[in-house]
Amino acid sequence: MKTVATKEIAEVLDLSKKSILERARKEHWQYMKKKGAMLWLCDKLPAEVQLALIQRGKTLVSETKEPVTFLQATNKERKKAALTAGIINFYKMSNLSVENFCIAFNSGKISAAYRAEYGKELSNRTLYRWLKDFTDTGLSGITPLYSKSGKESGTGSSLTATEKEMLQFFYLDYNKRSIRHCFLSMKANIKESKATYATCRRYLKSLPEAMVDFYQLSQEAFEAKHFPYIERDKKLLKAMDQVQGDHHRLDRVVMHNGKLVIPWITTFADVRSGAILGWCVSINPNSQTILAAYYMMIMRFGIPEMVHVDNGKDYKGKTIKGQKIKMKAVDKDGIEHEEEVIITGAIVTCGSRLQYARAYHGQSKGVQERFYKILEEYYSKNTGNYIGSNTAARVDEQKLYWRAMKGKAKRNDVGSWEDFIKEITYWVNWYNTEWVSKAKDREGLTPEQAFIQNMPEAIRKPDPATVQLALTRGELRTVRENGVSVGGADYWAEELIGLTGQQVIVRVNLTNRNEALICNNKGQLLCKAYADVFMETGNMEKDNEFVNRVRRDIRQKVKEQSRLTHLTTKPKNMLEIAMEATGVEIPRVEQYIPQIEEEPKAAGAEDRQITKGKYQNYFNIDEEAFICATDK
Repeated sequence: MKTVATKEIAEVLDLSKKSILERARKEHWQYMKKKGAMLWLCDKLPAEVQLALIQRGKTLVSETKEPVTFLQATNKERKKAALTAGIINFYKMSNLSVENFCIAFNSGKISAAYRAEYGKELSNRTLYRWLKDFTDTGLSGITPLYSKSGKESGTGSSLTATEKEMLQFFYLDYNKRSIRHCFLSMKANIKESKATYATCRRYLKSLPEAMVDFYQLSQEAFEAKHFPYIERDKKLLKAMDQVQGDHHRLDRVVMHNGKLVIPWITTFADVRSGAILGWCVSINPNSQTILAAYYMMIMRFGIPEMVHVDNGKDYKGKTIKGQKIKMKAVDKDGIEHEEEVIITGAIVTCGSRLQYARAYHGQSKGVQERFYKILEEYYSKNTGNYIGSNTAARVDEQKLYWRAMKGKAKRNDVGSWEDFIKEITYWVNWYNTEWVSKAKDREGLTPEQAFIQNMPEAIRKPDPATVQLALTRGELRTVRENGVSVGGADYWAEELIGLTGQQVIVRVNLTNRNEALICNNKGQLLCKAYADVFMETGNMEKDNEFVNRVRRDIRQKVKEQSRLTHLTTKPKNMLEIAMEATGVEIPRVEQYIPQIEEEPKAAGAEDRQITKGKYQNYFNIDEEAFICATDK
């Protein structure tokens, strides 16, 4: 545990001890006390303080020794501790004083064997120290601290703490710098360093592998390499309890449509027996090949309880995994609301649980990995077109090899795609019936024999309607004038009449693109729709007749939906209701104009009438009259 004193921090930062203590109190620096002094933990200090300490070489100002337990000690240290404990045991049984016991022990009277092994005189002071340490901490107290002494030895002992940390800083990084790169970076940062490349290399190579992988690898890769895993007991399983699905690229070439291609195979294997239950070959594996292999398996052997598949994107697509969507639905009262709908994938729809393998964990699908090794060894290498799975297994002079492969293609020596499918069919059948396993759970049995011996009590046969629903891909669509549109095709059925503007789930058939199943938000089947019903056929008369009939049906459907059956009288609108209101007085303008009071007239003028002149409308007056009026 690396610590530093307050005085040394003050010297590095060029501040007083008081200011350092005040800052430490405000920022809550972590410390430990040793003989009454406060020592600050280096790795808990602020970043700028740590940087200043590293630059000044103050990282290891003080180092506290951690106690070593008996089990943590080396074999040599434990042997020494056991000898000391034996001598203490002899002392306790002798009932002698310390001084007399030391005299008797050194003379060989206590135990000649222990005296010879100890090899020197036992002093009173040493025995007193042993008794105190043994009383305080037991065996740990009398265990020597050779491996934890202040003087370092072994790999990297000549490096300073700063040099070691600098090397670790550059080496323990996801960029995976080379050792020489780390060495040059350390030398550039620490000008006074005298470390050699060989010393730095030995030190970095001595670091624990787990520590290096923790910083250099991804979290998944580190866990896969260093975390334990549960070993499966396959004897607890029955056939079809678990199957594994995966892709594999074969190590050979095939002629397909005039081109050399490297084929892929998608397989489903039974975990208990190792039998290959379903397979499909292709140029580019995808969700379609997965469904083809799965369909072959369930139609021949039934539906498995659980399907354990690879973690790749093909197995996590909408078709296989399913998806969650937010869909607008209309309840029985006609009120629209939004709810979350789960569109299940094909495997779950058929009735199997879907489990994904963890990334970088090859042992999680070991049955498939073993089968692919057998496939490479006993099939690919016997085709005459083997190319190897990696650079180590690949034939030498790769360019010359490919040139030879192209020459074979010209001479028709490379197998065709049709021949390849025939070969795989026969070879998979040979593997299931003839390959004798050496696995501990089915040793001496072929996959077929192991499958028959561990057959479940009941086979889960697939339901044709369920399989038809599973072999579809669900999409959320809104019903429009010509039905629902998916993939450039419009699907329509008479049951969609009156549903314009509503959202439905469209399940397009993966094997027949001319049909689609229309479902509601609960997954219930509404109808089967057909593609491009309104496409022009060339017969204008029949096309118009069909469209007009559909239009009449839509109009009739809407009328029936909007028909009022519970009202016996015509309801009144808001204007009629307002006009029937009673006790409302119609307002007049005079009510809102205030009356102007006339001012009293002067004495003697009460009976005088005011002569009112006639106002002239200047918009109607002629020009001559207007001039006369303005002259006045």
